[in-house]
This record gives sequence, structure tokens and C-alpha cells, in this order.
Amino acid sequence: MSGRVKIKVLHVGEFSFFMPWEKWYAKVEEVCGCTIQYENQSQIEIFPEEEMNEKLRHFQNNKLIKIFENYNLIRFDQSWSTEVFSLFTATPPLITVLQTVDLIYKKNETLWPHLNFKDGLHSSILQKQPYLNTKGSGLIVGSTVEAIQSAFVLSELGIKQITFVVENSVIGTPLLELMKSSLFQINFDVITKEKIILLPGVYSIMICCEDLKSNPDLLTALLYFNYLERGGVILNPIFTLDKVPLIEEALAIGATCVDLPQIQIHEEVMALQKIGLTPVDRLFQINL
Repeated sequence: MSGRVKIKVLHVGEFSFFMPWEKWYAKVEEVCGCTIQYENQSQIEIFPEEEMNEKLRHFQNNKLIKIFENYNLIRFDQSWSTEVFSLFTATPPLITVLQTVDLIYKKNETLWPHLNFKDGLHSSILQKQPYLNTKGSGLIVGSTVEAIQSAFVLSELGIKQITFVVENSVIGTPLLELMKSSLFQINFDVITKEKIILLPGVYSIMICCEDLKSNPDLLTALLYFNYLERGGVILNPIFTLDKVPLIEEALAIGATCVDLPQIQIHEEVMALQKIGLTPVDRLFQINL
């Protein structure tokens, strides 16, 4: 695909980009093979401030849909995703299970709900580690919606053993029940951060969905890397680690690392793919 394409994007929620915009756009355009003219807007420009304080659930569906129809892509941060889910009377099975929508895209004049975070994470892993050891286990740090989506990504890649690291058993029990009822051929386990140093080195991939800057004890436990097999993969899909030593230390032991800015580019590329702007044969040509 070549030429100049104009698209309108609406961001709802708080989005932080940890890469210069010029570099970010250039990378996205490089993969898509066309020059993209973005018309970005935030929800503050669309909704009056007093209405924003009431959040999405207090808007009538028809009013929101009319607004969204003016855009090619509407991206939501996770704090809005449950409210967005309630706008749809029918959704794909995984979205129904998670009750989460982080992207709406317009195709054939119809608005479609989607899980863009999951797509971006999947694409990032395949591009950075196409030969992931699927006989190894997966370690997911956190119990958030992103952590749950990460488990679905690992299952799609062929990982059969997944361990969640959570704060306590109160969180862990319902999480374990949800995962076992959703993915039947995967073995799940839930541990607290104190048990990380006891894990064997059988994990081929670790996905961190927790803010390590505000949890130094968790960071210290992860820095032992006793759990990571040689040549394993570390992914940080939510919080930037530019001032946290996890990525630096992981690189020092030969791990493959994917930090937040890289994953954000994959998310945008995959979002553009939903509206036909990313040729399939270019999906994994992102060089960072």
C-alpha cells in the first residue's frame, strides 16, 4: 500500500507515549507502507468537562455512537473499557468473558469492538521471538485485565503451563477459577511474590503487568531471574521501565526484552490492520 491516507482517531482516557511522536509515527508508517495523516483528538475536546466527570455509563448509547461514528479508530484506556463494553448488545466470546473493549474500529460503516492490547502483545512476541519455546512455561505478573489477556495470548502461542504472580490469595482464587473455566487445556497456578525465588528456571516468557516502581519488593524478587530459562523473553506491556533495572538486568543475562514503547507501536499497527491499512505480509516487519 502506498500514498497518503487520512484517518481520524479519538483517544478516551489517559494515554502516555514513551517515545517521541515523530519516531512513533515514522515506525508505524514504515510498516504500513503509506503516509498516514492522523487527526488525533482526546475526549476532553469532544465531551464537556462536566459531562466527562460522569463517565461513559451516564451517556445515552445513541449519543455516544453518533460521536464514535465520526472516527476510524476509538482507543480506550483500561479504566474506560468496562463502560465501553456495556454499549454493545453482542460481542465476540473473549470480549464477553472479559467484559472489556479497548478499541472500536469502523469498517464498512459499522462500529466493531475489539481487544487491541491483546493483538499488540501477540504481534510483539511473534516479531521479537518467533521461535519462542512453547514447551516452557509462562509467568504473568499481575491480576489485571491486561494480565488475563496475556494468558490468552500465551495459550494461543502454545504455552500450556501458566503461573500468575498476585498480591494475595483473595485475588488469586477468583482469578484461578476464571482462567480454568475459560482455557480448558492449560495448567494454571497462582503464587504470591514471596514464592518467586522458589520457582524453577522453566519459564520461557515473563509478562509484567504491574507497576514495579511502586512495588520494590516485587521488583527485587523478579531481578533474581531464577525463573527464566536461558534465552527467555521479558515483556513489559503497561508501565515503562526506563528507570527500573529489570530490562537492563535481563539483557545482561541474554534475555530478549520488549518494553512498552515497542508494544505501543505494535498496538497501533494492529489497530490500523483492522481498518485495512496494514498489509498482512508487513505485520511483522517492525524494527526497533
